[in-house]
Amino acid sequence: MAAPSAAAAAGAAAAALLQRQLLQSSTSGGGGEQGWSEHQTGDGRKFFHNEETGVSQWEKPEALLAENDRSSTTTPWRQYRIWDGRIFYHNKETKVSCWSMPPELRTLRGEATGLDDRPLPQTNTEKRQAFQELLKSKGLDASWSWQKVEEISADAPEAE
Repeated sequence: MAAPSAAAAAGAAAAALLQRQLLQSSTSGGGGEQGWSEHQTGDGRKFFHNEETGVSQWEKPEALLAENDRSSTTTPWRQYRIWDGRIFYHNKETKVSCWSMPPELRTLRGEATGLDDRPLPQTNTEKRQAFQELLKSKGLDASWSWQKVEEISADAPEAE
């Protein structure tokens, strides 16, 4: 009989570790809220197991999320920590990953986004176009004098 492959040995080690962790959590009363508990595979990846339902998953269940993390379930962005402790962010919808916190998450956490959210000032061309549209909406024609234009547009912000 041939020796088991490295992948098979790693899988068996992960299964044995899982059984040990499940046994430890059940004897120590370490089960989380609603039957969830956190475990680690042989290669160090965290996963979550529900003893009552028998479900295991990679993502932290809502029952174990801190209150501020629960509010961020409205965004597709999730924060992950890799083996060396660095944090990265992944968007489930777009499949985009990045090392810096996305502005959408910063906003949800009440932090400054790092982006300038102020509207851009209008260019002179845009101002001229807005003034011309104002005059057209007032019925300007070739018979108007400059004085009549000033009277009509005196209170309009487009005339500034």
